[in-house]
Amino acid sequence: MNTFLTNKSYRMLLINQWVSSFGDTLFYISFISYVSGYKFASLAVLCITVSETLPQISQLFTGVIADFQKNRVAKYIAILASKFLLYTLLTLFVADKNFSMGMVLLICGINLLSDTMSYFAGAMISPLYVRIIGDDMTDAMGFRQATAGVVNILSNLIGGVLIGVISLQMFVGLNALTFLFALLGVVLIRTSLRDIEGQMEVGKRLTAKSFGEHFLHSMKILSSFPAIIKLIFIAAMNQVILSIITPLTTLMLIHHPFIFLDTGQSIAVLSVVIFSGTIVGSFLSGSILKNIPIKMIAYFEEIMHLCILFSWLTNQFLLLLAVVFLCAVAVGMMGPRIFNLVFSMVPEEVMGTIQSVLGVFNVVVPGILSMLIVALASATNLKTTVIPLFIFVLTALAIVRAMKIE
Repeated sequence: MNTFLTNKSYRMLLINQWVSSFGDTLFYISFISYVSGYKFASLAVLCITVSETLPQISQLFTGVIADFQKNRVAKYIAILASKFLLYTLLTLFVADKNFSMGMVLLICGINLLSDTMSYFAGAMISPLYVRIIGDDMTDAMGFRQATAGVVNILSNLIGGVLIGVISLQMFVGLNALTFLFALLGVVLIRTSLRDIEGQMEVGKRLTAKSFGEHFLHSMKILSSFPAIIKLIFIAAMNQVILSIITPLTTLMLIHHPFIFLDTGQSIAVLSVVIFSGTIVGSFLSGSILKNIPIKMIAYFEEIMHLCILFSWLTNQFLLLLAVVFLCAVAVGMMGPRIFNLVFSMVPEEVMGTIQSVLGVFNVVVPGILSMLIVALASATNLKTTVIPLFIFVLTALAIVRAMKIE
């Protein structure tokens, strides 16, 4: 919070992130809602999912390319301007009354391109971001993570209210305006960003050979910190548990509903608890709880995971809510600390690559594992699924114990 109040460049970049995230979320839920009324809804939802997923995977490549970039501030401004123009043009196309699968493909194509540019831009300015934050990294990243959660909740609530009130064209236009706002925000601080960029060095030219060499070099640097590797692995495993809480709890509630609430209402309460816990943990990570060792947080997370498994076995939804909240608080605390630990150690010339690798490892890999676990629970039963999850958590505990980090 203190960094937000005192650091103008950080404050503007964070506000830009809030506004862009708000527009993206509104656009996504409105698009999903709009296509659901057509005969080609299933195919459309698949295309939307692909357009959201591919950029997450492709960041492995865009992150490496980002490390080779010069004139990063100018390119960042150009990317924001391009995204504004893309969605402005899309606003005009969506005005056509004849909405078809072809229009869905066009929207998905623009969304895919826009998200790919976003991941590239994020990796490209990471070294600048780290320099802007300075020594207040845990506080700054905790505040960023917490406020991102708040914005996500608000944008979903507002989107739910506005769907059916305003048209898809207006949602697209609103998304375009958020990119315009972000563009103007960066233009306002471009001088300070260029001053920071002037302190950086980019020595190599991008070729197919240098691309491969740079990726291997980045992985070699990352592997030289075994404690960080273990911590990243723990974080990914924790993300898997957090991702499967809702679907597996749904399976439990179908057979064992909670008092007077139906399954949908209970899951809504659970979702609020998860979001609230993550936000609280993120806020406290760099302030009141900043002196708690990382290893202690990791131990606490795994103990909470065992309690979650116990609540599933005993069908105790109230216990689950309490434990999930504490688990989410720990997850919220861990994220900023991992960011601080990693980016205070790795050289800035490989930050884009390493950030992208971490992004894939913490989003795509847990996503795949979560789908497999949910599929197993659906094909068998919840209690059977708890057995491999128990082994999963014990493995994580063993890794935490072996970590040489405080």
